[in-house]
Amino acid sequence: MAHAVEKLLDYIVNHRLLAIEEKYNELTTRQINVDAGDILGENAPNPVGQEQAALPANLPIFSDALAQAASLRGQGAELALKDTNSLHNTMADLLVRYLVRTDLASVRSEEDTTAPAVSADPQLEAHGLPVAQVRPYTYYFAVNWERLATAAQMAGTSLDQVLQEVASSNG
Repeated sequence: MAHAVEKLLDYIVNHRLLAIEEKYNELTTRQINVDAGDILGENAPNPVGQEQAALPANLPIFSDALAQAASLRGQGAELALKDTNSLHNTMADLLVRYLVRTDLASVRSEEDTTAPAVSADPQLEAHGLPVAQVRPYTYYFAVNWERLATAAQMAGTSLDQVLQEVASSNG
């Protein structure tokens, strides 16, 4: 039997995120009319396969991010993640991918104007090529716990089970 957080993430991907991806692909994919009929080609995007393949690798970091957000639950505080920290940057990417895109959380960002600007592409800079300088950002996430609880219920678990699981795996 799948763990609660796995059930939740699987539900989010299969019932919320993929619906968005399919609609996007439907709106952006051009069909080519040929004598034999419409050809979408073998290279058409397969969001189901891509998302399913990414789940095992994304689960631990998503769980960590959810645990950090849950520690702020009820305090009216947002989870702040800095893009200068690679773990935080990955957490932010996953929270956007799974919660923000599916309307289970919101995010806002602030540029850190006190921090020095850094190279947007250190590899290009190493080769002496001109590279834009960017300032670090902090991303602030607000989870919609009511919607997440509904998603957990639809996944066959509960938000309490999910949060207990992520807390115990990070405790």
